[in-house]
Amino acid sequence: MTTPATFRRALRGSALALPVASVLLSPPALAATPVTWGEPPPMSLLQALLIFAGIPLAIMLGVTLLVLAPSLVRGDRQQRGVSSWTEPQWFGGPGDVVPAGRHSTQGEIGPGEKAEQPGGASARW
Repeated sequence: MTTPATFRRALRGSALALPVASVLLSPPALAATPVTWGEPPPMSLLQALLIFAGIPLAIMLGVTLLVLAPSLVRGDRQQRGVSSWTEPQWFGGPGDVVPAGRHSTQGEIGPGEKAEQPGGASARW
């Protein structure tokens, strides 16, 4: 009776052996070009650059254009002459007014009074 560990070792061995065997045992005759094919003409440097550099660049530019096209068509969201800058906000900061019904660790704070400590994640209500 085989154990699961033995079965796993055999499975790992076959997973490695099958690809190696298929590469080593393939007949070299299948790698040769057919006899009926003619010899291809030599490729110039310009043709090689267009094929190996131009086509990938064209594909990258096309994908970039497809990604950026929606935002280019939509246009600018900001209205001319209107500033979008606002004051920084700190919610629960030391200068915030505590709403009615909220408590601090130091006792009751009435409505409209400022908190002594900044807010946080103390989980105390």
